[in-house]
Amino acid sequence: MCEILGVSRCNYYSAVRRKEHIEPDPQHDELIEWVQKVADASDFTYGVRRMKRALNSLGYPVGKQRTRALMKEAGVSVRRRRKYKVTTNSDHQQPVDDPLRVDEAVLELAQGVDLLVHDAQFTSEEFAQRSNWGHSTVAYALEVAHQASVSELALFHHDPSHCDDTVDRLLEWASDTAEGLDVGRVSAPAEGQTVTLAAAQSATGSRRHFGLSSTA
Repeated sequence: MCEILGVSRCNYYSAVRRKEHIEPDPQHDELIEWVQKVADASDFTYGVRRMKRALNSLGYPVGKQRTRALMKEAGVSVRRRRKYKVTTNSDHQQPVDDPLRVDEAVLELAQGVDLLVHDAQFTSEEFAQRSNWGHSTVAYALEVAHQASVSELALFHHDPSHCDDTVDRLLEWASDTAEGLDVGRVSAPAEGQTVTLAAAQSATGSRRHFGLSSTA
């Protein structure tokens, strides 16, 4: 077995002994129970960040990694309600002075939507040279999605100088970064891709407007 694992017998049995002597966490079952209660109370809308904050407020000093592991063990995941809005704002671009500032009107339009289609033409380095072109960076699109608590971010308006490999690298970076921002999914729409939407009924039974959330 040690040869298969590529470790020495000494290191293998030392690891086994350490594992045997790990004291059980007396709060573990309590934490699992609280994770399930908080998830149920939030209608399963809490991601790792908000779940961590809730557990901290209950007196459990857990971090993001521990919270993520607890949610996985408890079988808790985000179940977002289907919600569509027509939310187009073509006068919105990334602010030059504060990359974390998102206009309140934009947040009101995009709040809680399933799909946010946001301009993401530039990298941060490119934006520094072209900040007056009326476009945004991939990082800023993520920040808008984070603050608006959207389910999926679609990176839109790829720069003409970006080849497919560049877009793929930006998408990979955005997907990795999104995990820490509670953004459910990031995509980079391609030519010919379609999105099918269904109309939803409001509480009064009237038909609501639906569409893509989009800023440019």
